[in-house]
Amino acid sequence: LIIFWYLLPPIAVYIFGRGATEFVRLFFNRNERRDAWEEAVASTYRNHAIVLGLGHVGYGVVRTLVELGADVVVIDNNLTAEKDRELSVLGVPSIIGDGRQSITLEKAGIAHADALIVCTSNDYVNLEVIMRARDMNPPLRIVARIWDDQFSNQIKQFMGVSAIVSSAKLAAPVFAGAAMGIEITQTMTIHGKEYSTISLKV
Repeated sequence: LIIFWYLLPPIAVYIFGRGATEFVRLFFNRNERRDAWEEAVASTYRNHAIVLGLGHVGYGVVRTLVELGADVVVIDNNLTAEKDRELSVLGVPSIIGDGRQSITLEKAGIAHADALIVCTSNDYVNLEVIMRARDMNPPLRIVARIWDDQFSNQIKQFMGVSAIVSSAKLAAPVFAGAAMGIEITQTMTIHGKEYSTISLKV
């Protein structure tokens, strides 16, 4: 007890000093302050959607989800200042980091998320993220962007992915319709066969 009595003041000084140092570091380091704030906001979300990869497809997905009234958290390992401003306008927190790492997914609140939309253009990165996310949140609904059709069927079958989406397959009917002067409004799959709905003015 006597030893503890003498050790208590230095321990208290160390704890308070470390806290003050962290506060000063976050206050003067804008990037770290921003990251800490974004992570704090994301940690409050429940039943939200996580979008991995903020390219053209990812950004379009984020905007659509926000318009639908969903809470969204974005993960990207290289967020530009322009995209950061756009996300701020939408009120969407972003986590800068590698989505294949558990710590990054944890910061985005993967344990409390309802859905994960994987939008990077690299099939192997997407697969690695899917495996990690499925391990961390088994009932999570996962939608992935995959280029390789054979690869996508295997992922959907063995990884329990809700939907596999190919940007090329989605865009092809639209291009064909534009060439024929037809507006293709939606593509759907019924009993394993794909159909494209069109809009005609009569």
